[in-house]
This record gives sequence, structure tokens and C-alpha cells, in this order.
Amino acid sequence: MSLTFLPSTAGVEARRGGVFSPRYVDFGADLTPPLGGPATRLNRLGARWALDVRLPPLSAEDARVWVSRLVQGRSGTVALRWPQSGLAVGAPGAPVVNGAQSKGAQQLHIRGLAGQYPLREGQFLTVTAGGRRQLYMAALQTLASAGGLVTAVIRPGLRSVPADGSAVELNPPLIEGLLQGREVGWTLEAARTVGLSFSIVEAA
Repeated sequence: MSLTFLPSTAGVEARRGGVFSPRYVDFGADLTPPLGGPATRLNRLGARWALDVRLPPLSAEDARVWVSRLVQGRSGTVALRWPQSGLAVGAPGAPVVNGAQSKGAQQLHIRGLAGQYPLREGQFLTVTAGGRRQLYMAALQTLASAGGLVTAVIRPGLRSVPADGSAVELNPPLIEGLLQGREVGWTLEAARTVGLSFSIVEAA
């Protein structure tokens, strides 16, 4: 399946008319007994992230590129920078997966971070596993050791097992997934007057 990189959204997210709305897609369920009794939570593997995007009106040049990439992206997956409003990621170094990991684990072992780099609660990172990027959120603030090691607490749990040495993308993290939206609205005229709308849902 081909991968299309959507244009950079730097400078676009804060413009009037642009909206970037992250969503958490959860396949678990709350089980409530029909005759009373305590409710229980049923968690299932496979929770993932999604992003709803409404771009502001674009210049003619930018509009042509966006329409082209969206049309191309319908034949495979697309990748887009994940928004992290107000967060200065800084210089995290060159982090990679450190050693063996376990499917479903809510921890990710990382090496290669800049010494004493603070991985903040709510910060996102991308790991490639099975040939696709997968997006995770740090659920606890942790500080890398002087040697650049850290065990990140993540949500959701690992959907696939990344190989030792796989890149961990922090600056910026990317969401890779399938496009959802109305292709008929992806026109040059719409891009220049009202903006384009689409959603990306992680595929794996």
C-alpha cells in the first residue's frame, strides 16, 4: 500500500478557519448488568488515534498541492504532522526503540534521546512497526537518563511490536492512516474559498 505525505501544516494550524481536532478511537466497552450490580470495563487491543482536519482557505499554489496529495492518498495511506498546540518539543536527539518490546505493553523502552530530555505527559511520539507508523501518547512525564535512556509510559498499548533500533519520531510525530472524507469537496475552488475537510484514522 502506497504512502502519501500531506503538505506541512506549519503556519496553517493557527490561521483563522483552520481546525485540527484529535480523537481517541477506543474499541473497549463498559459492561453494565441489566439487573444492577457493579459495572465493569472491558478493554480491547487496537485503540488508536484519529485526526479531523478543516483547513483554512489556501492560496492557489497551496490549494493545488493539497488537492493533489489528497487525491493521491485515497489509493493508500497518508501521513501528516500531529498537532501539539503550545508544546515546544525542543531537541530530543535521535531516539530509537531500545531492545525487545511486547505487544499490548503500555511501556516503550527508548535509547538515543538527548541526555536529560523531558518526555512530557501528553506529548506524542511515532514508532514504525510492521512497515507503518503508529502514534502513541506519553501518559506520564519521564526524564531521560544522562545516557539518553528512558522507559516511556504510553497510551494506547503497543498495537504491533517495533524492532530494536526502529526510529522514534518526536519532532514531529506523524499520524499515518486512511483518509476519510468527501472526495467531491476536494477541489481547487473549495480549497481557495472555504478550505478542505478530511479525517485520518490510523489503519494499524
